Amino acid sequence: MMAMSYKLSFNISAVILCFAIMLPNVIWFATPTSNDILRVESSTPSIDIIGSIFQALAIATLCSLKNIKACTRRISIYQILSISFCLIYYISWVLYYNSVTRVINILNLAISPCLALAFFAIAKRNYIALISIFVFALCHITYAVVNFGLEVVDGIRHVDVIHLVDHQDDRFMAPAQHGGHVLVIRRKTGAAIGEKEDDVTGVNGDFRLTAHLPEHDIVRLRLDAAG
Repeated sequence: MMAMSYKLSFNISAVILCFAIMLPNVIWFATPTSNDILRVESSTPSIDIIGSIFQALAIATLCSLKNIKACTRRISIYQILSISFCLIYYISWVLYYNSVTRVINILNLAISPCLALAFFAIAKRNYIALISIFVFALCHITYAVVNFGLEVVDGIRHVDVIHLVDHQDDRFMAPAQHGGHVLVIRRKTGAAIGEKEDDVTGVNGDFRLTAHLPEHDIVRLRLDAAG
């Protein structure tokens, strides 16, 4: 049985890795950024709770369980990958503190620590911990995608844009919409004015609409496919 291959053993390298991953979160709790979108109330509270539970289980099993069949005499490619993703995680936090809040960076903050833990567990052949890491990763990535990422509604991909009104740089993101097969991407908005203004960019051209929105803070630009 798989459980027979494990024994209780304090793993100092796992403790160091987990501490390294948790440290940026501690700093973030104590030191908010100027454009701190991660502090917006989550729309996935139940998933977040499940993720936190399995995160704690992953850390506990990584730090306290040892597979007696694991090779500990040399550094494996999985350990190198674990360290690499930990470094990517730190780079993503540096970018975040420099107001880089694009979807790709938020996803990096969610994915890279999970991969760092997963590759470490594989290197140590700690498959019990890997199960908890997998569930934690699913919850963590779901949180990032639902709250900050892309959304597909009725076959149309929505991408986040930031509305700036009277220099209110901390407005939360709202979806922009496109039709056809042209990807709409987020761009930096123009100068803030009394009315709301968005920049929506197509792959083959630039389009700007000044919004006089009676009901919603969303500018919708439809690009019809060429005949």
